[in-house]
Amino acid sequence: MKKILFSLATLGLSAFSVKAQITVTSSDYIDVSSPLTQYIDTNTTITPGSAGANADWNFTALHAHDTIISTFTSASSGLLGSNYTNANVCMHLDTNYFYFDTTSTKLDFYGVAGDLLGNSVNNAQVYSNPQTIITFPSTYFTAFTDTAAYDAKFVYGALYQGYFVDSVREKETIITSSTIDGWGTVHTPHGGFYCLRQNIVKHSIDSTWAKIVVGPYHYWISLFTANTNTQSYSYVSNTAGPIVDIEYYADSNVIYQVKWNSVVGDVGVSSIENQSSVNVFPNPSQGEFSVAINAPENEDYLMKVIDMTGRIVYNETLHIAKGKNLNAISVEGISEGLYMLQITASNGSMKCLPITITK
Repeated sequence: MKKILFSLATLGLSAFSVKAQITVTSSDYIDVSSPLTQYIDTNTTITPGSAGANADWNFTALHAHDTIISTFTSASSGLLGSNYTNANVCMHLDTNYFYFDTTSTKLDFYGVAGDLLGNSVNNAQVYSNPQTIITFPSTYFTAFTDTAAYDAKFVYGALYQGYFVDSVREKETIITSSTIDGWGTVHTPHGGFYCLRQNIVKHSIDSTWAKIVVGPYHYWISLFTANTNTQSYSYVSNTAGPIVDIEYYADSNVIYQVKWNSVVGDVGVSSIENQSSVNVFPNPSQGEFSVAINAPENEDYLMKVIDMTGRIVYNETLHIAKGKNLNAISVEGISEGLYMLQITASNGSMKCLPITITK
């Protein structure tokens, strides 16, 4: 059976205004009112950084190799939703539908529906014991252990290696150990966010069988068995949900992929906003902007304009004198859409402002 790789960094998008040491509740984690855009780096050079208090996790080097868009609806409205009576949220990603139950104490994953076998037939995989993703409220040192399981049978009705396969059975037990092992600031290509770091280790006992037909006889044969451990890290804001999710290959210290949300952040350990007044206008524009900075001292400022895939389309260092300054930025040659203006002072402080190009 085709394995579905899924990360809960796909959840959560809202406005933000936070302090450094945070607590995450159920109302902070997921917003189902609008689609969620994420970017995926499948060849990253970043590392997860260190655990602990007041950490600074720099993921600005992430590069988008793929983009995914998720939409949300009620569980009853999703594909084969009647199989998920304990769920209250359905997330639609590509051709699959993921079912969750969110309460004031935890977020549980109840399974996935879609063309799971790749045979153009929709099936529902339903957990008998749901998989807990995170507990609420979560803060520094919050921890839990969870055991989830499913045992699903699907009609196949096609040949496999010369044999007619009547049906497929997929069985898995997942033991999750989760600890909030740090808090601090996450920097993505779209800005900064105060976050908790969720350190997740999953032990999976997984097996797949096929029921083949030979004349009048039916036989169950083993196709796949595995006993694996998988590491991941989720960096969770209390106002924008999960911001970054780092996933490793099973039984490996090699990163498989990194996902990050497209939401624009504007916080940091040291923020330009706390030191000087910054504004950009007109916004939207056709590519000609003015950046007004009231600087507390003479300093160099690095100006970057970044598109929603993380690509830098403008990069210039300006010397800003103490006091009020007005600087012109021209990006007329780029396509219309949403971009981020990232302003970094020589002392490392940063401010990020969304800008819109119209034609």
